[in-house]
Amino acid sequence: ILEDKGWIVETVSKKLGVTQENRDDTKILLYAEKESRVVITEDKKFIKRLRGKEMTVFTVEDFEKANIIHKKLQEKFNPDT
Repeated sequence: ILEDKGWIVETVSKKLGVTQENRDDTKILLYAEKESRVVITEDKKFIKRLRGKEMTVFTVEDFEKANIIHKKLQEKFNPDT
């Protein structure tokens, strides 16, 4: 979806590999830092670590997901509200 909207998207699996060893937070951090990438994650500890390095990181909290789902349900089942 992000690519369809014009963003360049790279996944950890595609860039670093699918093994747990390759998906290590330190490897992700080093790659993102080297390539000046924005990181999107839900991992709270990793978010703190990235922000500590003053890197750009985004997350979608559970309550935000719930609000999005709620809005879509309302649109589908209560279009007048």
